[in-house]
Amino acid sequence: MTTLIRLMALVMLSATCLANGTDFWPYSRLDYEAASTKATAEGKYLLVHFTSYYSASNKRLVKDTLDKKRVREWMDKHAIAIQLNVDENDARVTRFKIKATPTMVVFKNGKEFDRHVGYVNSIKFMRWAKLLAKGERMNGELLRRAEKAIKGSDLDERFAIAKELVATELMEEAGQHYLALWELCRHDKDWAEKRWTELLPELVTFCRQHLGTQLRFIKYLEAPIGHKKSPYLPTYELWQEWTRTCSGFGKRDYIVKWYQANRDENGYLYKEHAYSTPGVYMVSEVMLELEMAGFRKEAIGLVEDPKAFGRALIRTYRESLTETESLEEGLRIAVRKNFEADLTRGMGLLYGCLLATDKFYAANEISADLLGALDDPQSRLMLVTFGIRATQTSHRYFWRLLREAEAAGATGPSIRQALE
Repeated sequence: MTTLIRLMALVMLSATCLANGTDFWPYSRLDYEAASTKATAEGKYLLVHFTSYYSASNKRLVKDTLDKKRVREWMDKHAIAIQLNVDENDARVTRFKIKATPTMVVFKNGKEFDRHVGYVNSIKFMRWAKLLAKGERMNGELLRRAEKAIKGSDLDERFAIAKELVATELMEEAGQHYLALWELCRHDKDWAEKRWTELLPELVTFCRQHLGTQLRFIKYLEAPIGHKKSPYLPTYELWQEWTRTCSGFGKRDYIVKWYQANRDENGYLYKEHAYSTPGVYMVSEVMLELEMAGFRKEAIGLVEDPKAFGRALIRTYRESLTETESLEEGLRIAVRKNFEADLTRGMGLLYGCLLATDKFYAANEISADLLGALDDPQSRLMLVTFGIRATQTSHRYFWRLLREAEAAGATGPSIRQALE
């Protein structure tokens, strides 16, 4: 009975508070705009607790942290607090990029100053509160390191800091570091491979979370080549960087759009330079994108003489092999395998596009040229793969190539299945 009476009294007290417009600890009954205006006028912080229905962590935050005496005293002196339910405030959840509850966002003079994601006990909250009272952020030490790193030359440190900034939801600062890193590591030999294997995947993931950086990076991505017609052949380095970055961001369609803007009236792409080493790499990549999009006629129409282009592919391959002679054996083998893959893909692609456009004699010549330059199982499997894609048939020549490849130890179950 005593418990029931106390409960009834509590309900009556709550009703009285509502009637009189009294604030409920720890939250003000003001809406966001009014609370922000009041906090600014009084020189206080606005603390917004983003919560959700049925969240045990949010209830613990109020009961075990915000309701403690020392927290109350600090809040009375330094802040106005309100609570927003994420299920009822979609616009603000999007605006403030709330990804989890509880999240406490602290505003100073109407602008976000700091935030904490997740449950925090009263001891840790007061550590944070003391920093706020001094006008410092919880991640002040990290931000100082980040600012110092900007003036330094240690790219590994900047990369580590960028990831720390993401982990603490300091997305704008993280974006600045990622964009700077992308530029700085371009000419750093120690980052030649890490730029693609580590930085690019991190950057792509980050851009999915931070639209501002994504838009800036896409703009940067379009700048070197973009979609505007240019009379000059891009350098090999620029082309490689652009296409690999397009792949990382899922923007391979940019390559087709770029081709459509730069082809001549006959469909050729840089006709005078198509058979040079950089031209061979560039045209092969555009040809692959067109072939994958089903534009095989346009793909083979990139060059005036497909057979001469095939010979240029082989010449480029042999020149590349010569340049690997000075490399350490393990690295030399790995690099040569990449060159072999480029050659078999390029020649197989050329072979398939010629078949698709009924240029059978020229296709046979391309096949013979490839096997003359690189007589191995992978060359045969690549010819069969592109041949099937182009003709949708199980030609006896495809069967012959497959059997020869299998006899040499190669396995191609998916290719055999396609032929059957």
